[in-house]
Amino acid sequence: MKAWKITTATLFVVMLTVPTMLGAVPLHVHTPIGTVSTAVPEADARRRNTANNQLRNLRVLTAGTGFTQSFAPTRCGYIINVRENVGRVVIQPTRGNNQQTIRHRAENRQPNLSWTNGSWSGWRSGNAANNSITININHGQERRLRFQVRDRAGNIREYSVHLRRASTNTWASGLTTNAGSFNRGFNRSVTNYTLNLPAGTASARLRLTSEHNNAHVWARGGTSGAWATDAGRGGRNMTVSVAPGASRTVQFNVRGAFSGPAPSPARDRIYTVTINRAAGATNTVPATTPIFTLSGSGWGHGVGMSQNGAMQMAREGRTANQILQHYFTGVTIAQRTPANETRMRVNLDAGRANRTQWRIGPRDGTAGSSLTINNSNFTGANAPYTFTVNGNNIRMTNRNGAVTNFGSSIRITGTGGLTTVLDQSGPPLPSASHRFVRYRGTMELTVVSGRLRLVNELPMQQYLYGVVPREIPSGNNAIRTAIEAQAIAARSFAHSHTNNATGVSSTVSFQVYGGHSRFASEANWRSGTAVTNLEHANSNGAVDRTNRQVLLHGGNVVRAYYSACNGNHTANSEDVWSSRIGHLRAVPDPFCGRSGHAGHNWTLTMTGMELAERLRVRGASVPAGAGRTVYVTSFNSTRATGGWVRSVRVNWSNGTSTTISNADNVRIRMGLRSSNFTATRTVPTGRAAIAPLGADIDLGFEPLSLDLDDAIEELVEGDYSPLYITQEMRNYQDEDCGTYCESGDGEDSEE
Repeated sequence: MKAWKITTATLFVVMLTVPTMLGAVPLHVHTPIGTVSTAVPEADARRRNTANNQLRNLRVLTAGTGFTQSFAPTRCGYIINVRENVGRVVIQPTRGNNQQTIRHRAENRQPNLSWTNGSWSGWRSGNAANNSITININHGQERRLRFQVRDRAGNIREYSVHLRRASTNTWASGLTTNAGSFNRGFNRSVTNYTLNLPAGTASARLRLTSEHNNAHVWARGGTSGAWATDAGRGGRNMTVSVAPGASRTVQFNVRGAFSGPAPSPARDRIYTVTINRAAGATNTVPATTPIFTLSGSGWGHGVGMSQNGAMQMAREGRTANQILQHYFTGVTIAQRTPANETRMRVNLDAGRANRTQWRIGPRDGTAGSSLTINNSNFTGANAPYTFTVNGNNIRMTNRNGAVTNFGSSIRITGTGGLTTVLDQSGPPLPSASHRFVRYRGTMELTVVSGRLRLVNELPMQQYLYGVVPREIPSGNNAIRTAIEAQAIAARSFAHSHTNNATGVSSTVSFQVYGGHSRFASEANWRSGTAVTNLEHANSNGAVDRTNRQVLLHGGNVVRAYYSACNGNHTANSEDVWSSRIGHLRAVPDPFCGRSGHAGHNWTLTMTGMELAERLRVRGASVPAGAGRTVYVTSFNSTRATGGWVRSVRVNWSNGTSTTISNADNVRIRMGLRSSNFTATRTVPTGRAAIAPLGADIDLGFEPLSLDLDDAIEELVEGDYSPLYITQEMRNYQDEDCGTYCESGDGEDSEE
């Protein structure tokens, strides 16, 4: 009996102890002060690292990826950088022993740097292959994969893996400088450039802009120095001083953007610029170098209507018809309907090179707005939508990372007929970034050679709503008949270009088209408040009153050319360009002079060396050494009607000569406001020292700031409309804010 009791007691202890040791049954011991449990409390067990809940290995099985840290069982945080062309990653954790179980969950990085709360999978056991996990990741996205490993006692160790996929936007979109000249035009895939500075130019400010507004750009001097610590979004400036005869190197680093401000992977693209400054013993030119004084009138090509002259004629009581019939010979005004009146198509990429990404949303980012894309609706609450190229198709990613795939071309329409392009679009505006702009009509996105072409398609009248206030002042002090004349001229100019397959330009290379309205920031767009109207009631009214009115010559609609000011006389088309056009005949034009336009009369003085540098930089045919050792000794000109210079023969100090033909080419190559000028030449007996070579053109106004000065200079050299430039100056000064004032009144009444 005693032996039976001993055996029974022993068996009872074994039955109680063994499961307890295995973690199945908690053991409680009664003591005078209460019950003590030898089991691990659940709250403590869930976050306790032990030797029994370690992974044996953690591998990534996908090519084009890799851990930035080597695996160690006690290291719990890892980063995987994913290449641009990899969208799916397979990760394989290996358990340390067969007593462990494992689970995981995936999370997304949010714009505010927080993480979404993913759902845990169930606990599982098994071999390494059964534990492999596949995770999808979009361009520019950061995701997190969390593993939990549990031992038989319930203790849990957590491992975290961050995955970061490179963006497609690790490209620059432009490289500019305020001095000297590059050895080649900018090409996004060319990463090495040389900038040549004349001896008299001691420094240059370079700017590299990225293809994506949210991409980071760093800069550094040399190829081994430290990168700037604060990453510029969308672009970076760097000013470099170079000694005479010396060279310096600058590098810009473009790093692709993420959907939120998350860290970027190591997919960078570096652009290198070597700056060479000419050697020059001094900053003087030879004493025998002549000085040229050019006195001119007008601003622009001089053909057709003077916009400032039209405003003066309106002040003096002329009607729109009288204005147009003065500037365009033998024309009549009549109503004509274009063959495709509802299909005026405008390319919203100012460079017309097509970009790889566009961010688009409805009229605002509220839940009450939506986009219709190929007959499917998408809410503004998930906007903006990022469109990229996926093979020959279009991939759309919403702000939360969800992906929708389309074919090679889609059509997009926003609530109320307004669609917002959040990226830079339309014409460049130095007074305000042309981002967050709303456009009327329909957006068409098309894959073209691996890039995305964005075209705004809308009726002719709505197109002119966006053109006329950009081409002529339309504020409260504007003259009604001048705006009507501009509306008819702009309609005539665009008449034969409806249904253009690639879309007409939105810049002065065709007509400046600014769209409907603009938000100051993405936050304003998201709330739908503080919109700036880019259209104007005065110009919209002029467009409506002149509906379908165009200029006819010989029964045909004409191209109605116009510029800011023609001086005292307009020019014949064949003198400025090459062909004789019947309605573009030279006529007297006293009106621009009476308008008080600042560009009517101008004077420019420069040395023969400075003129040589100017011709070289602006693409004229020049001898070697022009602007450095070779200078202009004299030039002879032929004249056309009204005093316009038809051609110039330039004589060089090395005995050669160059001929520049047609008036507009003369204006552009010599960097003048117009080719309506006379010149005097003087040769000084000697000079001690003069201004450095390569001095900037005298723009005829006092620069308001360095940034404005640079912006205006770029527009002048880019052959932008002088009237357009004047408007931009006024926007900076904020004296007459016109259509760019922040109204603060929300939406305008026409919506």
